[in-house]
Formats: sequence, C-alpha cells, structure tokens
Amino acid sequence: MNIQKLKNLYDTESGFTITKNFNKCRIKKGFCVSLTNNKGHNIKRLLGLLYKVKINLKGYTLFLGGWKEAGSKTYYLDYTIIEKNKTIALNLARLFNQKAIYDLNKQETIYLNDN
Repeated sequence: MNIQKLKNLYDTESGFTITKNFNKCRIKKGFCVSLTNNKGHNIKRLLGLLYKVKINLKGYTLFLGGWKEAGSKTYYLDYTIIEKNKTIALNLARLFNQKAIYDLNKQETIYLNDN
C-alpha cells in the first residue's frame, strides 16, 4: 500500500477514482457508485478497513474512490464501480445505502433525493 501516494491525492484533489494499483481512472463517461461506507481520520486505517472487505461483482471493475470532507480532516475511501446507465447506478446506490453517485461526464454529484 502506498500511503504517501494516497495522501498526495487527498491533498491535491477534491475527489478521486483510482485503480487498486493507485493509477488514475481513465474512464470519462458513466456514474461512480460507492459500495462501502468507509469514513475515518486516518488514511492507513481506512486502507486497512477497505482491504478487509471482500467484494466480487461480475461485469464490473472495482476502483477506489476517495475524498476529504470540506473543512475537516475526515477522509473517505470506498470501493467504487462505474455504471454506464444512470437509472441502474441510482438503484445500485440505493441498494448500497449511498447518498449520491458521481457523473463522470458532467463532473457533478447527483444526490438520490434529487431524482
């Protein structure tokens, strides 16, 4: 695990989607849906929690999605998938108790209650 590389992402990006090898996601269209709810103040602890979760989804590539809560030192790091269909993405978000999805094409957050 490259903790320093992850810290740099939190410091320079408002949010990010990366591969398990810490490379930036190159997909530009679709909707990011988080499958986990990992929140913490320590990046190393978050990575530890994340790697304890075992997820196997056929047809999806698993990414890591992260962001830092504005005005605080609280970090989030979740398993994320990218779904091409907005309706399916919203349904998956509901299934996994998420508050929002992220539209890669428009670069905006879509909250479930905005539907």
